[in-house]
Amino acid sequence: MKKPQIFLSYAREDEEKVKELYQKLSDVEFKPWMDKKDILPGEKWGLVIQQAIRDSDFFLVCLSANSVSKRGWVQREMKQALDIWQEKLDSDIYLIPVRLEDCEAPESLRDFQWVNLFEEDGWTRLVKAIQVGMERQAKVIKPVVQEPAPFEPFTSIRPDTEAAKPTQMGRKQKQELVDALFACPTMSNRHTRDAVVNDLPDDIKRSVQRNSVDLVDAANIVTRCLNHANGIEELIEIVRFYEGDSIPMQRVDELVSQVHAS
Repeated sequence: MKKPQIFLSYAREDEEKVKELYQKLSDVEFKPWMDKKDILPGEKWGLVIQQAIRDSDFFLVCLSANSVSKRGWVQREMKQALDIWQEKLDSDIYLIPVRLEDCEAPESLRDFQWVNLFEEDGWTRLVKAIQVGMERQAKVIKPVVQEPAPFEPFTSIRPDTEAAKPTQMGRKQKQELVDALFACPTMSNRHTRDAVVNDLPDDIKRSVQRNSVDLVDAANIVTRCLNHANGIEELIEIVRFYEGDSIPMQRVDELVSQVHAS
């Protein structure tokens, strides 16, 4: 099982306390992410932070009198995390307020149970929350693909001919295509998948039913593209722009060639 990435949001005044938290999380085989530790020289730190929040499995906002009363990046990071939380299942544990000292929690976090790291059982409760969160996420990693509408065979005009015969795609071929596309990092990552959808033609983009479960979301995108003439070709070319000639992309091309040859 991969180590869960844990984003640490904090005020600069609390840097030393958060570095201690970073080390403790590393010691128990988690993968904490902290700007002072993980941003490389020369990287655009604003973009890197946004991507790290999007890629993280958990978001820990470290609260103190310093962070609660301070405007700036902590508030921006919290806003992005709250937006991501809206995409999660109701039972998911994702955003965890961690109080470094006795302080008031921001109004936007009042609905989330916090953990007091300064109390004797605080560390134990935090680790348990992360472990339970991992277990709940694991239950939806490989869900059954949910169809947004009753499936009908795919009919599409091949792009290399003006009057080619319609091509039929059955359930098995469609599932194989979904799996192959989802194996591409571009489609398995929510952030880049959003970019792919944004690049689709407007009529396809408007019809896509998004889902908080990554695999189901990818399947919905493929389904909508299959329902439009040349839609799947449009999708594949967009994914290729991000993927290049990667090994997963080669598998996608192989499947599409098989469909066109059948």
